[in-house]
Amino acid sequence: MHITIKRALCLIPILLIAALFITYAAIRHNARSPQELIKSKWGIELSQSCVQVYSAIGDIGIDGRGPKYRVFECGDSEDMKKLLQWRSISVKTYDNANVYPVLHGLETDEREIDGEYLIPLGEYMCFRQTKSESSIVLLYSEEQGRLYVFETVI
Repeated sequence: MHITIKRALCLIPILLIAALFITYAAIRHNARSPQELIKSKWGIELSQSCVQVYSAIGDIGIDGRGPKYRVFECGDSEDMKKLLQWRSISVKTYDNANVYPVLHGLETDEREIDGEYLIPLGEYMCFRQTKSESSIVLLYSEEQGRLYVFETVI
């Protein structure tokens, strides 16, 4: 019985160190800027002129999976045009833009997306990318100077 208590006392510091390591990793992951997260996950390096002005993040697991919606103010439209292989789309409905699943996944009874940051219907430059079942959709409006980013990580 005396040996069991010694083993338990040795195990406690190891568990504490493991808990500290997990906490540090979670804090480090969450401390990265949105631009860094997009670059590391998708390889998309946003223009230096882009500043996040709004975000809505759904129920995210410890591994970062779940729906994310971000809005960036982007000052330099020429940099944005060169950023990706954009295609022009006309957003007539949220289903048409393939962003409804993200928006639907974010809104709950307790949480609603701020109307000022909902994407207005209209003309956008669009870029879509998928990896496995995860996807990202970027919609840029030169007129508004805004970039709307819809991300679903599965």
